Amino acid sequence: GDLVLENVFVEGGGFQIKSGAGWSGKVVIRNSVITGLGALDENGIDVATTGDVTIENTVFEATGAIALKVSGGGAIRIENNELRSNNLLTFVPSNPDASDVLDVTATTTGAKVLRGNRIGAGIVHLSSGKGWVIGGDGPGQGNVLIGPRCVLRLTGTADAVVRGNYMHHDYFGGWSQGFNLYLEGAPGLLAEHNVIRGSSWPLQNLEGEFRYNLVVDVGHEWIRTVRSGARIHHNVFTNVTISGKQGIETGIWMYQNESGVQ
Repeated sequence: GDLVLENVFVEGGGFQIKSGAGWSGKVVIRNSVITGLGALDENGIDVATTGDVTIENTVFEATGAIALKVSGGGAIRIENNELRSNNLLTFVPSNPDASDVLDVTATTTGAKVLRGNRIGAGIVHLSSGKGWVIGGDGPGQGNVLIGPRCVLRLTGTADAVVRGNYMHHDYFGGWSQGFNLYLEGAPGLLAEHNVIRGSSWPLQNLEGEFRYNLVVDVGHEWIRTVRSGARIHHNVFTNVTISGKQGIETGIWMYQNESGVQ
């Protein structure tokens, strides 16, 4: 069968929603409020499927991370949700990897869309898959990330489009490794018309094309390392000192024998 939560209020009581081995059903979570699933060290939703995943117009609060693994040909659409700042995340100042709020592994060939979401804390980690669309051109289609460890992290994604998003990492200077857009293999990336604000290194491991963006307020460098062949043009990089915490060491820092960067 399918997992369908539509027009409901879910009080999780610390339980999880998990899929069994080999499950291939659809996931539909729509027009709902989800609260109390999982724990600080336990995912609230932990599902693997080959079916379509649709999560839209839903509020998640006081809930552990959402972990999805979608393979086969299932489509993924995560749109117009609110992941509130009181979700159950463990923040470790010395460990920037500790705080996923949404973790999606998409080996599927289906469409992959993340659009119009409001995220109040934690890392949005998208792994694998070709052709992710993150944000959009229309009003309200951009994702808004404002909060501690609010990072868009792409791992092994090809030809992703990151457009029209607002990413403000509420970064505390005593913490380690503050990022906004963190790339770990994103060939063919197109990032445009985004506002990227705060953190030590707003852009880490930049590749593909980065254009028509505003990058503001930085602790160390606006861009820390790029990949060979990257194209960076028609952006505004600027700094507004906030309580003396922000500063510039190097604007764009390349130190890994990059070539063909424009």
